[in-house]
Parts: sequence; structure tokens; C-alpha cells
Amino acid sequence: MIFPSAINNDMKKSFTLIEILVVTTIIVLLTATAAVSYSQFLKQSRDTRRKADVEQIRAALEMYRSVNDTYPTVGLSQLTTPTVYIQSIPKDPKGENYYYSGSTSDYFLGAYLEIASGTCGGSCEIDGGESNCNYCAGPYGVIPNTIVNPPGPGIPTPTPTSAWGEVPTPTPTISHGGIPTPTPTTSQGGIPTPTPTPPKPPTSTPGSGQPPTSTPAAG
Repeated sequence: MIFPSAINNDMKKSFTLIEILVVTTIIVLLTATAAVSYSQFLKQSRDTRRKADVEQIRAALEMYRSVNDTYPTVGLSQLTTPTVYIQSIPKDPKGENYYYSGSTSDYFLGAYLEIASGTCGGSCEIDGGESNCNYCAGPYGVIPNTIVNPPGPGIPTPTPTSAWGEVPTPTPTISHGGIPTPTPTTSQGGIPTPTPTPPKPPTSTPGSGQPPTSTPAAG
């Protein structure tokens, strides 16, 4: 014979389907968040190493120029043979080569950062292909990116508006004597601004000998 107290104890010891689903959902969300954070951490670590590699190559390039009075014009391999200015040419953490282009008095060194926007020139190797470099350096230091988040095609240029969301465009009209009369505009709160009435041009009666008289503007 099963007593009611025994049934209640068994129900308390077990989990309902809703409880299992809630716990599973929480575990999945925490795992996904941790995976994204870890992926971002790896990207930042690789980008930090790329920047350090660029500075290391730059130091070797300056040593080369101080001895030869020119920068390598063939490639970075000139830094290791016949004279060793650097033990080995650093490579991208993913195994790709850094971009280099040099002349006797100038050089351009480029890398591709995974967390960066814009381009600075050159074509960097990445994942077996090529992409525009977004971290570049020259004799005078790091070259800033020239294009950062360019607007896509078809995006209209926003028109500046006033604080009240309206851009009044006055259209002048010609009144007496060719004097333009401004169109009344609406001020804050929707109260129309009175427009001053321009004075009428002086009139005179031909042959009267009287000087021209002007009519004062109405208030």
C-alpha cells in the first residue's frame, strides 16, 4: 500500500520538465557568452602581437638604413642576409607574411588587424587570400587609416535641421520699389512672427513744385 506522504516525497525529489528546460537554457547562454568572449580575447591577443611585430621590423629597418644609407628595396629578406639585422622576419600569427614596399628613402609596412576598421593601403595576406591592410607604418611611425566606415551606396546625406525639427526656407517677394519683402516665418511655439511693412516710395505730383513726400509705414 502506497501512502500519500511517500508520493509527495517522490515528487519533491524529482525535477519537472520546465525546470530542466530553464536550467538547460541558462547553461547554453552562459556557454555561448563565454565562447564569444574567448574568441574576442584571441583576436585581441593576435592583434597585439601583430603590432609588436611591426615595431620589431621597423627597428631592424632603421638599423639597416643607418648602415647602408638606404632602406631595403628588394624585400625584408635583406634584413637577414648577408648582414643580420634581425634573427628572423616575424610572420602574422596565422602564418602569413606582412606587407612591405620600400625605396631608398621611404618604406611602407602593413598588417591586417582582426579588430579594426578602415584601410591604410597595401594588400595584406589573410587566410590564404588578400585584403587591404588596416595597420600600417612608415619611417615616421604608424600611418592612420584614411577610410573608416565609409557610407554605403544609396544612403542619403542627412539634412541639418533646426532645434524644432523644421528648416524654414524664406522666399523673398518683390514689393514697392524693388525692395524684397521677407516671407513671415513661424517662431518657437507656433506663434507667427509679424513681418514689418516696408515704406512706400516717395510720390510727387508733376508740376506742383512740391518736394516728394513719403507715407510712414503702418504700425
